[in-house]
Amino acid sequence: MSDPRIVFAQHGLGSVILEPRFTIQVSDETSFGVWSRPNRRILIFSDNYLDGTLTNSDGRIAGALGGHPLQLLFWGDWWNSAGAAKRGLVEERTKALLESGYFSELTQYGVPHAPVWRGSLIVTEPAPPSFADDADDFMNEVLRMVEDHLENHVFPDPDDGPSILFVVLLPDTLTLGFGASGEHGEGYDVTFPWNDDGFWVGWIGPGQPVDPPVGGDSSLMKTLSHEVVETLTDPEGTAWRTASADRGRREICDAGVSVTGSFKESQTAFVNGVHVQSYWSVKDNATIIPIDSGYQAQLKCHIREVERHIVASGWFRPTEEDNRFCRPELSECCMADREYEWRTYAIKEVATISVNAQRYRRTDLTWTINGHTFGAVPNLSVTVMVASYSGRSLKVEERAVTLQCKVTPAGLEITSSGGSFAIDVGCSVRERDITGNVKLDGGGLVATPQITVGFNGSQLLYDDAYTGQITACLAAMIRRYNVQYKPSMRIAPEEGVNFSMADLLRDIPAYVRPTQYSGMQWIARAAFAAQHLDGLENSREAIRMMMAEAPTLARNIDLRTLKAEAKSAERASHQRPREANRCSSIE
Repeated sequence: MSDPRIVFAQHGLGSVILEPRFTIQVSDETSFGVWSRPNRRILIFSDNYLDGTLTNSDGRIAGALGGHPLQLLFWGDWWNSAGAAKRGLVEERTKALLESGYFSELTQYGVPHAPVWRGSLIVTEPAPPSFADDADDFMNEVLRMVEDHLENHVFPDPDDGPSILFVVLLPDTLTLGFGASGEHGEGYDVTFPWNDDGFWVGWIGPGQPVDPPVGGDSSLMKTLSHEVVETLTDPEGTAWRTASADRGRREICDAGVSVTGSFKESQTAFVNGVHVQSYWSVKDNATIIPIDSGYQAQLKCHIREVERHIVASGWFRPTEEDNRFCRPELSECCMADREYEWRTYAIKEVATISVNAQRYRRTDLTWTINGHTFGAVPNLSVTVMVASYSGRSLKVEERAVTLQCKVTPAGLEITSSGGSFAIDVGCSVRERDITGNVKLDGGGLVATPQITVGFNGSQLLYDDAYTGQITACLAAMIRRYNVQYKPSMRIAPEEGVNFSMADLLRDIPAYVRPTQYSGMQWIARAAFAAQHLDGLENSREAIRMMMAEAPTLARNIDLRTLKAEAKSAERASHQRPREANRCSSIE
């Protein structure tokens, strides 16, 4: 198996400094682009539901340097039975939320640290009510339950260390008769009051899914994130808030609603796998959601040959040019005076480009080819440098090629036939599970991965006898160099410092895949050896011609034979004494 090969993008290089654009060909059939990440770590919304100016009335802030402890209280025996699985999800999601960067922008309000996980507890005594029809009375009932646990020393005194944030999760068996579903802005705005005993409590209504349904924005974790943020910034109703007469539009998460006509929609997204609500940022003058760094996307290409046919064929007899390395000391490079067969093929290949998206839940994909957006039209014409054969001669020209493009469940499928060329395929990956109106000028959660795809649509192949002759000649050149020059460390006077194998292999197009590229590396090694065997003046033209033919020769050599010959010569060179610590190696 050949080593992977790196291919740099031909188009869109203006962003290379910010995000590298290259492709790793791991095999002749499979390649990967590099990971692309959204260009911002903050999701910014274009509208909001803020009513008035947000100010701090010198009220208390949850400003513990190490973060305030967050305690979940699952109220009712239901959480031990039918609600056990849901309880596990709530605990898992809450821990993920606290470990995310969601709270990072609250530093502008004097909150230096996210809350820290304290634990969870199922509360069965007192039992929760089965029905509540008054919001204020119910809030008082929740407060009494928490106060009982403080007085019974289940939890430390509120004065001992940073205040605990108690979040009470209500069982799905409870029915609320006052319309508090927990969705912000709808009916009663759940807040965290501060009572005489100095503790903060909030509750999350029953019947909410931990994760929202596809396309929905109603979820338990959205409500929980909303209430925790408002507790941190306005725990007692005297800190960061507006003077709105509408109690549902006073705090920083209350602003997280987009309004289109009569339709209101919560502004939500997923952070570290948790569904969260946006909050107001004074710094950005907009509602925002800080996202985590895990959002990224990568393109993968699998290419396969589906058809080939012979374009031309014939016979040839080696000429003086074919025997340019023939001499007594390199008898293997003396081609037999006989006729050899050749054939050229036109090949149809299909490339399937798929998206590997991490952290994204549902994606909208927009595909581009060489910077051109691919639409509903199945055929796309692009102008590229195309290599093809006229007889045995390789020609490279700029011309238009037609690609058959089709979007499938597996990704983008591109079919091409006739000529070898490379294209850059890009994809705009956008998260669909964001609700609310997101800014499109860099405020969205968009990754733009890219991959370079090479189609090998034209090939020239020789018969086995000629392939064997070429392989033997290259192996002999490398072997002779290893035996005669490498052991003594002698450097040809004409070599200088300008000869570079990297220069010989520069700008090799993407349709030269790892196996063929490995063959070209061996041809470059032979060219390096030829320089030492002949001297630069005698071999410069021969080397130039050799490298011009390299893409063709690379398909017509036996790599295993070359590698075996090189290893054998290397072992032989180690058996000879070295004269100096000067090295000129072709490896």
